[in-house]
Amino acid sequence: SPAQYPYTFGWSSLLTGQQETAIVALKKSVAMRPNWWPPHLFLALIYSDLQQHAAAQTEAAELMKLAPDFSLALVEQRMPYKDPALLHHTLVAFRKAGLT
Repeated sequence: SPAQYPYTFGWSSLLTGQQETAIVALKKSVAMRPNWWPPHLFLALIYSDLQQHAAAQTEAAELMKLAPDFSLALVEQRMPYKDPALLHHTLVAFRKAGLT
């Protein structure tokens, strides 16, 4: 899917600390494929990190609407982060956005 390209760029931008670039790319991915949940996951993370709690919760709610079986347990099992501190930070940010 063409939406995968801005999504992947957004995720890599997030991992390199370029949050604003990541937001633009992830929103582009959402615009291209509105019913695909992964970009909403990372938008929730970014907004949570930026203390934009309402936006983080909106993205989390959209994610849960699109993927009702989503859980942080799955994220913990499948996230390809080798650094435990990065995984911990990610899970904390997701929880702050309202994901469980």
